[in-house]
Amino acid sequence: MDVFLGIDCSMRWTNIGVSDETGVLGEMNVHAGKEQAGMLPRMVDDLLRTRKLRLSDITVIGVTVGPGFFTGIRIGIAYSLGLSFSLDVRTIPVDSLEVMAQSFGVQNEIVAPILSASGGNFFGAVYRCEEGRLSPMHESGCFSHNEFSSILESIGANVRLLYQDIRLLDHFSERERSLWNVTPCFIRGGAVSELARRYSDRALFPSEIRARYHRAPDTGKK
Repeated sequence: MDVFLGIDCSMRWTNIGVSDETGVLGEMNVHAGKEQAGMLPRMVDDLLRTRKLRLSDITVIGVTVGPGFFTGIRIGIAYSLGLSFSLDVRTIPVDSLEVMAQSFGVQNEIVAPILSASGGNFFGAVYRCEEGRLSPMHESGCFSHNEFSSILESIGANVRLLYQDIRLLDHFSERERSLWNVTPCFIRGGAVSELARRYSDRALFPSEIRARYHRAPDTGKK
């Protein structure tokens, strides 16, 4: 039986999960901030130990490749690829915004997850959730408020706007907040491992994994 390890460091939180063919076996979600690089290996070891698993039991690794914070994405990918090489297993790239939508777990609804970006912009995407499956209605990218609002208005249906950072709501008017059913949502490690399980046919060799920043890396911003 395959065992899927999911890893996300795309924002300030570090989220890991482990699944098998029956579903999520366990997850850990920690606000690690600048300690992500040091905490990630220990978190993986701790989670596997609590599930009575070893690193050698992992057969597939899923990792969020963006969008999100440049440094966090690099940390998650670097650790995941190092583990993939050492275990001789393949890696599945997962979109951070799709993981956020999966984390919310809504059924039969349109959701639009957003994450912080630089310059007053944000990363966003739109998904239709039906019977536990996500179908992209608009691919993820980096948008201004006006650009993303136009996308949501063009859908012409009730949309649930998912956010992590409440400051992002400052970009939206009171009318927009009520129209789009604004809801807080945080990425869960179990959602990463579950999407890795669902997309097992997309597994790549570690050397084929690429980050998806949706913009030029801005290493000067914290």
